[in-house]
Amino acid sequence: MSQTTYGMTSAISLAGPTPLDIRLSKTLEDTLRSFDMFETDEQMALRLGSACRVLLFCVKVIIFYLFLFV
Repeated sequence: MSQTTYGMTSAISLAGPTPLDIRLSKTLEDTLRSFDMFETDEQMALRLGSACRVLLFCVKVIIFYLFLFV
C-alpha cells in the first residue's frame, strides 16, 4: 500500500498532534493575543478580501491582454 506524498520528500510524520502539542499551540496563541500579535477573525477577513480583490484584478488584466493581443 503506497501513500501519496506531495513535494520533494515524504512527510516527517503522519501522526496527529499530541495533547502536549495542542496545549503548547494554545499557549502560544494566548501569548500572541496578549501581545496583540495575533489577528482577529475580522482582520483576517479584511486581509483575505483584499487579496481576493487584487487577484481578481490581475485575472481581469491578463484576460484583457490575452484578447487584445490574440
